[in-house]
Amino acid sequence: MGARAIWSAAGLCLWPPLHIIYTSGIAQLLAEHGALGQLYADDTQAYMHCVSSKAVSTVRAMGQALTVLEIWMASNRLCLNPAKTKFTWLGTRQQLAKLDLTDISSQFPDYAISSSVRDLDVILDQELSFALS
Repeated sequence: MGARAIWSAAGLCLWPPLHIIYTSGIAQLLAEHGALGQLYADDTQAYMHCVSSKAVSTVRAMGQALTVLEIWMASNRLCLNPAKTKFTWLGTRQQLAKLDLTDISSQFPDYAISSSVRDLDVILDQELSFALS
């Protein structure tokens, strides 16, 4: 199993039924671009699986999915909160060691690549260790 690229975006503020109506097409939109999507309240996560040798192309594909999502959201009078949009990698220590995160960060300077992300008030680190900080 390889590393998994993930990005998380949050910040939609809508009445719950209206939010469901507005966001009902997001998971399918992400799937059309090769990403799995999960939506929780006002959080959206997209996942892609890859081997370390495909990390750069996976980030590029994830970026394309993000761009399509931003366009879709703008056409529906919504927007992503850039301050809450982050990319991270999930995997074992051995899998993560195969990634050149410095190179990836330099190739994609506009993406906030983080060693952890918040998911429903749970901090997920890259190895999913669930260690208390």
